[in-house]
Amino acid sequence: MIERLIISLGLIAILFGGYQLVQWWQRRQINGRLQATTAPQLLYFGSDSCAACPAQARYINQVSTKWQAQLNIRKVDVDLEPETAVKYRIMSLPTTMLLTQKGEVHSINYGLTNSQKLNSQIEQLNL
Repeated sequence: MIERLIISLGLIAILFGGYQLVQWWQRRQINGRLQATTAPQLLYFGSDSCAACPAQARYINQVSTKWQAQLNIRKVDVDLEPETAVKYRIMSLPTTMLLTQKGEVHSINYGLTNSQKLNSQIEQLNL
């Protein structure tokens, strides 16, 4: 019984470590391709065929009313701009990506992300 528990915990640790390594690698790859901007950016990747995207758009609108003066918010429709989705390695919709003023990835959110979490991530930028 104890052996199974130890093996299970070991597998969980390996999977979690692998996930963290993939996240680090994606950020490293994306950071190497981004250009500096005049202000931090919030990129919102969505599509008309995405079921969760209308809810994400409402969260983005709530964020934009608070941060519109300090933050550039850009919606990327992956149906109209597939090359941009490929460039940023977007695999699921909706995805939000917060970029620093230097164009470095600060945070990536896969799936529906509420305005409270987005606001918290933006506040960490110290605008």
